[in-house]
Amino acid sequence: MPTPGRTNLAPPMVEPVGRLHRKIRNLLNWDEGRIESFVRQLVLRVELVEIEGVAATVPADPNDTPILVTLIASGADVLVNGDSDMLALSERYSIETPPQLARRL
Repeated sequence: MPTPGRTNLAPPMVEPVGRLHRKIRNLLNWDEGRIESFVRQLVLRVELVEIEGVAATVPADPNDTPILVTLIASGADVLVNGDSDMLALSERYSIETPPQLARRL
């Protein structure tokens, strides 16, 4: 059972996080060493959630399906995401944008 208050990732999502190096470098102006450290810490601090057997799909972008399935499997209160394909599912699933989350908090 996932731990409340923890960040949840499914194993298929860990590798793509590591591939975000260029985006992280451009947004945060971090060097490769700091990015590698961040990814290592992320893997240590998140709770991996088993998603096998959870059936769901993101019709507009099947590549986003692991994100939706992780939301369901983790029992998270909310998924914070700015992707329009994910936000299109917000009437059925608890998905909100970062500004929505900030206003709610």
